[in-house]
Amino acid sequence: MDADVAERFDRVERVVGALADHVTRLDEVMAKLAEAQIETVKRLNAQSEEITRRFRETDERIRTLAEETSKRFKEAEARSREAEARLDERIDRLVSAIGEMIRRQPRAS
Repeated sequence: MDADVAERFDRVERVVGALADHVTRLDEVMAKLAEAQIETVKRLNAQSEEITRRFRETDERIRTLAEETSKRFKEAEARSREAEARLDERIDRLVSAIGEMIRRQPRAS
């Protein structure tokens, strides 16, 4: 019976040793997973910061382009009004000249 108990005790020691090895490996795997998670979070945070920076730059570019476009439209509108005023002046002079020419022509009776 002592041999049977000793055999069982040896088997228990082997099983406990195997479990200890598995626990050690499991701890190593858990440590690697924790490190991978930390690196993943760092990478995601860096990407998030980069995306935020790019959004800010894009917003700034859009704002600048909108301001430039508005300025150009105002300048074009001013040029159009000036051209329209010059055209009106030319038409007024032309109408006046035609009227003067008609007044100076001798009338046939």
